[in-house]
Amino acid sequence: MISAVGVTKKFGDNIAVENLNFEVKSGEIFGFLGPNGAGKTTTIIEIDGIDVVNDPTRAKALIGYVPDQPNMYEKLTAMEFLMFVSSLYGIEPDKARKKANNLLEMFGLSDRANELLGGFSHGMKQKVVMSSALVHDPKVVF
Repeated sequence: MISAVGVTKKFGDNIAVENLNFEVKSGEIFGFLGPNGAGKTTTIIEIDGIDVVNDPTRAKALIGYVPDQPNMYEKLTAMEFLMFVSSLYGIEPDKARKKANNLLEMFGLSDRANELLGGFSHGMKQKVVMSSALVHDPKVVF
């Protein structure tokens, strides 16, 4: 699913990654830890056989991303936000609404679907961001 073979990355004289090899198979949970600037993001080379450098658009379509700090449009409701994200992935509105409803239910937010995100707690925002990362059924979640 995710692989890196013999990866070396340099920035000037600074070696960020040197001769790194690993593979993460489908269904595995993999922790990739290190300080800022250590080369974690730089290391990801191939996702599901797609080279992220040569074909970044196709690779990004396979990824769901959950940031540490959720930055959201707080004037949107949870449902509006999920519908917006779904539209970015080209998901048909009926299918997107069904998926959004399922995700909101899974995260215990069904009763808050039509409330503005600005009134949500940090934890609730994290649940909505997680839902937005899953709305297009990604192969990989970061």
